[in-house]
Amino acid sequence: MRNRTAQQGFGLIEIVIGSAIISSALLGIVFAGGTYERVSREVRETIKVSFLADEGVEAMRSIRDDDWSVFASLAVGTPYYLVFSGGQWTATATPDTIDSMFTRTVTLYNVSRDSATNKISTSSGGTYIDAETREVRASVSFERAATTTTREVRAYFSNIFE
Repeated sequence: MRNRTAQQGFGLIEIVIGSAIISSALLGIVFAGGTYERVSREVRETIKVSFLADEGVEAMRSIRDDDWSVFASLAVGTPYYLVFSGGQWTATATPDTIDSMFTRTVTLYNVSRDSATNKISTSSGGTYIDAETREVRASVSFERAATTTTREVRAYFSNIFE
């Protein structure tokens, strides 16, 4: 009789331990699912930012290809926003957001060349400014967890059609 009572109490302990193990496993699955969702959203945003920055460079290439004089008339050092309308890209000073989340700017810079080798000088050692070449920097920024994240793509464009 005494042995039978000890066995019944042991069954209750097994149920409590089994329930704790199952609860821990379910909690781990829920936590992993939440982490997966957060990381997946961040990766989607990062990929979108990369594509938007690349698209900014390609839009400026399109503006350059359409008419170098329009491209060259854009002020150096001024951030522009890109608008696609009527089948072509235009650069405007009017701020614009994409998907109410991303801000893309495109800025042009003068390009200095070394007179001895005619190579682009990325430092201040360039001796003359090449009027037929511009550096384009496409920058996309967005807010994530109270922090601004920015991605920038750079390219050099020359007047290849003259």
